[in-house]
Amino acid sequence: MGMCGNYISVTNEELKAVQDGKADIFELCKTEGRSVTDIDKSWDMMSFTFTGEHFGMGNSAEYLVVPMIIDQMLDEYSEEGINAYWLTQAQVKEASAFLADIDEVKLKANFDHDELVANEVYGAGDGYAEEDFSYMKEYVFALRDFYKKAAEENKAVIFWIC
Repeated sequence: MGMCGNYISVTNEELKAVQDGKADIFELCKTEGRSVTDIDKSWDMMSFTFTGEHFGMGNSAEYLVVPMIIDQMLDEYSEEGINAYWLTQAQVKEASAFLADIDEVKLKANFDHDELVANEVYGAGDGYAEEDFSYMKEYVFALRDFYKKAAEENKAVIFWIC
């Protein structure tokens, strides 16, 4: 088992309830028909590939794909060893637009396996460049679909690593 990245789309009201401690992301995940996605251990490779930084914490579109914005952290989950962050509807649309422009050629052009390994990016294995790219690519395209749907439904998003 390892640190896996997870996403859930939520309404503004649900996000506010989570922020206020009146709702739990894990209970929301159980709601039938809920849009939830898991990017397994690819979150750090994905973040580094898009931002060039380990645990990138910026606010531009490429940072929103795997959001780790300190000002948007759900602190109550950190007590449980879970890093959880939220995105507004506008940020979801930015991330969706960024991912919509990513195809395999652009993704491969940004993927520098030697840099991933040199920076000890979580999930990157020395000597496994093709395997790591294929693994990450699968989750990038699944995440692109998730963000597209969330943006179309005008939803906010909560991302967590546990």
